[in-house]
Amino acid sequence: MGHRDLGCRAHSLSRSRSSNERSRRSPGPRWSIACCRTSRSPRHTSRPEFCAMVSNSFGAWFPRGARSHCRSTNNNPHQRRHRSFHYADSRCPTPTLCVAWSASSRHRPGGTAMTGPLALVGGGEFSEGCTFDAELLAAVGATEVTLLATGWAYENPQKSVAAAREWFATLGATVREVPVYSRTDALDAENIAAVANAKFLYLTGVSPMHIRSVMKDTPTYDALLSAWRGGAALVGSGAGADVLCDPMVDTRGGAFTVGLGLLPGVAVIARSDEWSPDKVRRTIDLASAGVVLLELPNCTAVIDDIGTGGWRVAGKGNVIVHRDGKLSDISALPEAVL
Repeated sequence: MGHRDLGCRAHSLSRSRSSNERSRRSPGPRWSIACCRTSRSPRHTSRPEFCAMVSNSFGAWFPRGARSHCRSTNNNPHQRRHRSFHYADSRCPTPTLCVAWSASSRHRPGGTAMTGPLALVGGGEFSEGCTFDAELLAAVGATEVTLLATGWAYENPQKSVAAAREWFATLGATVREVPVYSRTDALDAENIAAVANAKFLYLTGVSPMHIRSVMKDTPTYDALLSAWRGGAALVGSGAGADVLCDPMVDTRGGAFTVGLGLLPGVAVIARSDEWSPDKVRRTIDLASAGVVLLELPNCTAVIDDIGTGGWRVAGKGNVIVHRDGKLSDISALPEAVL
């Protein structure tokens, strides 16, 4: 019995481009994902696995054995080229869910691709002194903040969610919590869609190790990167700032480990004002040659307004920059990986 006979969820990836878009060769493809209602084989009802989802490149997130067939479709008269790749997997745990997601590249006037601002915050988010939040909301024209409190998973995340709602209400914005606290959550189609369509993403918490274990190599993280590269603001605070770097500081002892890698060659001591001098010194001494290490205190951010000339410091604290065991400055920070 083949995958189509077993039923489950059909995933379709569409990449389309109008004649005008083709002529100027827009750098941002338009993707759409559909999870369609089908039946499921009873012998797979307890499998907690999720079917294929799509990142920004073909086949980047299709599990082994999921590919069943490929066919061409052209249901939209405005799309002259419309190729649909179907994937089916009998192990899908939620066959009745139907989700349609589309993420279109945002562009500056004139058609050039636009990546959104990137901010690393030391911690103490959603409180007085975080003046940069209003600046970032205005920069992307957002009225809703998509909150990923993943790093608070074991520390009462709803407290952080409530604080975010109260804080952003004073700035005229609402907060939408996307509950990604486990690997299963990071494979949930509704969560992926919410992240993909966000204009302002806030990743926060106190455990960078947990964020990494939940987000690494998942379609939710791919969707986060896609949204940011398409123009959304991306803020990592506390553990969220730490984990976006590579190497990542293990807050338990101050040593280094592997991060998600959005900022290679950069490491952050988040909430550095809460660290002892000895612990900070140990981390500085352990840093590899060439790594830019930031002491980033609470309510303080470094912000890269992509394409406008590099990083800047915002908020109420001071950022201390180290490189090769010596003091440096903010100009040592490289651009993020686009």
